[in-house]
Parts: sequence; C-alpha cells; structure tokens
Amino acid sequence: MRKILLKAKMLLCILTMSLVIFILAFSALLFPKYNKVKDVEFLSNDYYTVTFRDSNISIGEFYGNFNSEFFEYIIANYQWAKIKAIPFGEKELEQLGIDSEVLQNRKKQEDIAVINEKYLKICYEENNTYYIENQGVIYEVIGTFSDDKDDDLKETSCYLNLNANGLKSNNKYDCLFLDISKNYDAEQLVKSIKKKYPEIDIKKWSGTQYNTFSNNVYLFVVTLVCALLLCMNCVAFTEAWLSSQKGELGIRRLVGATIKNNNCYIIKSYLEIFGISCGSAVLISFLVFGFLKRIELLRATRELFGTSLHIGPLLLAVIVVFVIGGITIQLQYLTIMKKEILEMMR
Repeated sequence: MRKILLKAKMLLCILTMSLVIFILAFSALLFPKYNKVKDVEFLSNDYYTVTFRDSNISIGEFYGNFNSEFFEYIIANYQWAKIKAIPFGEKELEQLGIDSEVLQNRKKQEDIAVINEKYLKICYEENNTYYIENQGVIYEVIGTFSDDKDDDLKETSCYLNLNANGLKSNNKYDCLFLDISKNYDAEQLVKSIKKKYPEIDIKKWSGTQYNTFSNNVYLFVVTLVCALLLCMNCVAFTEAWLSSQKGELGIRRLVGATIKNNNCYIIKSYLEIFGISCGSAVLISFLVFGFLKRIELLRATRELFGTSLHIGPLLLAVIVVFVIGGITIQLQYLTIMKKEILEMMR
C-alpha cells in the first residue's frame, strides 16, 4: 500500500509540473490574443495604419487633401524617435491628461509639443520654458503627460502639433494612424484614399502595434519542447504507478472483478490524481503570474507570457496532459490484463 501511495504522489507531482509548463507554453502562444496593444491607447478598435511603398508624401499634403472631420484622430508616427504628431485640440489634449487651457492664446500652426514626463531630460530649458528639437525644428513644450509602459520601446516620448509650421513639409514619418469618424463610411473613405494614392498600403489594426516583431511563437516552441520532455517523464511515472497496482488488480480479478471493472477502477483513480494535479497547477500558475506582475525586473518576461492566467491556455494544457496520460494508462493496462492472475500476484 505504501508503494502505491508513493508512486501516486510522484505521479501527482510530475502531472502538476507538466501542466504548469504547458500552461506557460500556451500562454506564450496565445499572448497576442489576450493582450492586444494599440499604437495609441485612445484610438478605437477600427483604426488604420497607412504606409507608402516608395517615398512618403508630406504631412501637410496628406492632411490638406482630406476634410479633418473625416477623422476622429490622425497621428503621424516617428517610431525611431518614439515621437508622434497629432493635431492639438481640446479633445486630443484631454486624452493625454492635459488641460486644454494651455492652448489659450496659441495659434493653430505654432511649433508646440507635449512631453512624456519621463523624457523631460531630453529637453533644454530657457527662461523657465522647456524646448525640444526634432529634425531641426524647435518646439516649445506646453505640457507633460504620463505614458509608462512595461516595454520602453512602446512608449511615446512626446507629441508634436501636427498642424505646426515645422511639420507641414515633413515626410520623414514611419506611418500614419487614421481613426475614421463614425459619422462617415470607413470603407468608402479608405477606397478614396487608395484611389488618390495608389502607392499606399492601408491596413486595419489587428491587435498588435506597428512594426512589432513577436518572439512568442519561438518561445512557445521552446517551452513546448521542455513540456514534452517533462511529459516523457510523466509517461514513465504513469506506467510505474499503474505497475504498482498489479497486486490490487490481481486480487480484484480473483474475487470476480471483470476487465471492465478494473479499467473503471484505474480510470477513477487516475482522474482523482489528475484532478488534484489540475488544482495544484492552477494555484502554482496564479502564483507565477502574480510574481511576474509584481517584479519590475521581469518586464521582458511579462511581454512573452502575460500577467494573467486565461482559460484558453489552461484548457489546452489540461487536454494535452490528460490525453497523454490517458493513452499511456490504457496501453499499459491492456498489457497488464494479458498476463495471468498468478503473475500479477508476484
């Protein structure tokens, strides 16, 4: 009996470890599904990313060819400098948490900017006013905002006034983000833009940021290989646990239990162990994700696995481990049942 309990505990541990590793593997694979990231948080779920195949047209030309009322927001993205440009208005500044009163007595075309408070160090101060230089143009800083991301590369260092004189002829942006107003037909407007600029590429937001390369698939493969290697031990421990049941199965056969009865007994025992393993794996996973969420130094790991346990990765992990264990038990059980009762009693 002690031998059976020991093998059961060992099987419980290896099943739990396998489940946790598979949960992490599937969390990496499904990370983009559960952690959609916009290029700018206040854009809608239906915004478009615009790029040009050859050379960009100037911001002034593009913005001037379309009625500003067509767009809820239009943003130029300078990814290399983590800078964006947006028309400065009451609505836009409020989205950044800046009081629109800073625009009082300001002209629409002024060279002004708002800076991420973390990046004030890249500005220079003169007469108690901060200034920032971008592509040879000096912009006066009229306010600060907060944009603290886990990944510094996804932060915005500052927003420039898209209507600024210094940007009218600028065409050195990486892409444009167009958030089309709900009052207009988005598909028709997209067709008009493509007709006006045949060399344009315009894509609807799909859940990831512009020009973002994800390592999640590769991490999934690596983690999956580790999980499968661990599952090989799971197979061995399952066989060892079932082998420890030989004497019990032999006694049950002697007192009249059929092969079907014994099979049901084994399945029931396995389900009990597997159920406890699932509960333990969920608890450990919650602790792991909680740890990832709280430790500042693990930003890169959070970008791969996420910070929450989702039902999708959990169900996939449970199914994979259960199927592997179930098939192993059935194959081993059929082998045992072919032996004579007296051999099982040894």
